Amino acid sequence: MHALTALRIVWKNACLHYIIGKGYPFPKYSLDGLSVWELEQYVCHSAELAKKWLSGSWTPRRSWLTSATANISVTDTRLIPGSRGTLLITLSKTIWSVITLWKLESVVSPASSENCSFEKCCEWSPRRAIVSGFTLNLDPLSEAKLAVSSMNNGFVCSLTLYIGKICHVSS
Repeated sequence: MHALTALRIVWKNACLHYIIGKGYPFPKYSLDGLSVWELEQYVCHSAELAKKWLSGSWTPRRSWLTSATANISVTDTRLIPGSRGTLLITLSKTIWSVITLWKLESVVSPASSENCSFEKCCEWSPRRAIVSGFTLNLDPLSEAKLAVSSMNNGFVCSLTLYIGKICHVSS
């Protein structure tokens, strides 16, 4: 049985038919560019995630709590690829848009009954402008993690977020 599950064609077909074919989330990598082990891991992770979504009832393994003011409205949250779930980007919209980078405590450190903590690393706001779109770089090895566009009186502003040992924002 192990010899059968070690074949690329088994995992490629499982991915195409049972994951991508059903519209379940899957990283935007070329299937041929992944090793058999990576392909197996991604297929199994996507299948487990789809199973949880379709069950209608699931409990998160960990939760993060913060005290935020009532006038902050988070409209989008995304984990940064390659951060192993420890870096989170949030987009908030009040009068102007604000993008914030949060460092989450490692999810393996606290006991499952404890809440995890997080801290704000940096934030950026296009003054007097609204974020019109942003995207994360799906390459987990790239230093450039986020591209943002915003509109201000008909002018487009762009931003690239680089994350290394220190958060650096260039605009």
